[in-house]
Amino acid sequence: MLALWRDYEVYVIVVFLLFLALGGLLAALIAQNRRRVRSESTAMQAELRNREAKLSNALKIARLGDWEYDVARDRFAFSDAFYAIFRTTAEAQGGYEMSSADYAKKFLHPGDAHLVAMETQAAMETADPSYSRQMEHRFLYADGGEGVLAVRIFIQKDPSGKTIRTFGVNQDITEQKRAEAELVKSLAEKEVLLRELYHRTKNNMGVINSMLAIQSSFFPDELTRAAFAEAQDRIRSMSLVHEKLYEARDLSRVNLRSYILDLMQLLIASHGVSPEKVQITYDTEEVLLPIDLAIPCGLVLNELATNALKHAFPGDRSGEIRVELRREEDGSILLGVFDDGIGMPGGFERKRDCRMGLQTLYLLGERQLGATVDFRSGPGVHCSLRFRDNRS
Repeated sequence: MLALWRDYEVYVIVVFLLFLALGGLLAALIAQNRRRVRSESTAMQAELRNREAKLSNALKIARLGDWEYDVARDRFAFSDAFYAIFRTTAEAQGGYEMSSADYAKKFLHPGDAHLVAMETQAAMETADPSYSRQMEHRFLYADGGEGVLAVRIFIQKDPSGKTIRTFGVNQDITEQKRAEAELVKSLAEKEVLLRELYHRTKNNMGVINSMLAIQSSFFPDELTRAAFAEAQDRIRSMSLVHEKLYEARDLSRVNLRSYILDLMQLLIASHGVSPEKVQITYDTEEVLLPIDLAIPCGLVLNELATNALKHAFPGDRSGEIRVELRREEDGSILLGVFDDGIGMPGGFERKRDCRMGLQTLYLLGERQLGATVDFRSGPGVHCSLRFRDNRS
């Protein structure tokens, strides 16, 4: 019996020691876990502070300030970044909260109060829970200056659909607006100067034309006068480009379709061609070209049309001159003049018989326009150029 009791005592002691060991182990595990939690919590807090600092710096750099408005309390809550936009601080304004009336009185430009009121009403009345709007309005700095804000507005609704909170971010875009205004002013001034340049260039070419007309009157032979007349036509074709640019809304591109119609009328009047004898037809599309392509196109058209008007229908012969302009499917531009007149003389060879008009055609077409020139004769003369506007 005594042996059993001793065995029982041993058993109790062993169990007790085991409990002590387990308790110590459990306490050690709990202590270790607490240290780990504290360590992780400290790291998370440090990371949170780091992110908050980065966000604050980002808001400062972007000149953004966040805010929110409690509808029931009629109280705005502003951040330090918000106050920084207005060149003030929470301390100077009596805290981070402010009523809508105080905000309007201190910071809202009186001239734009109605705009803000309209946007506020829209935010309150909308049924869309994901409502969001952006607006711009003038505001007042705390030091008395004026600026422009870009405001992004969001809302929060309760279960019944009532707007209970609005919130968002403001950005000071005063410098941006000032730069935009300066740019618009500068562009307007340059536009006036450019129009004046086109106008004066056209007028100067008109003076040159008049001088050529006076000079040609001193030459008795028709051949010399004809050469002067051809030079005048070429000057008119270039002058017309500047006239079109002066009249256009886009000062960088010429409407070639409109230009063709006007140039053909000038050439018909210059050569005294009767519409009963020569019918002019057009198959043209609206094509806009920069001035450095429009001028050689005009000179090419002048040469081709002049050649047709002067030589295609001698005597009582009548016929048709057709002008084509279109943009092809591959993006290239086709400009062509075709007539059903007598064609070029028999045995004509371009390299041997090409006069100034055709030399000008190939020089301008191939070198300035980078065009492929297709010139064919008989019956009539068919000439077309295909080129590209690489800036379109």
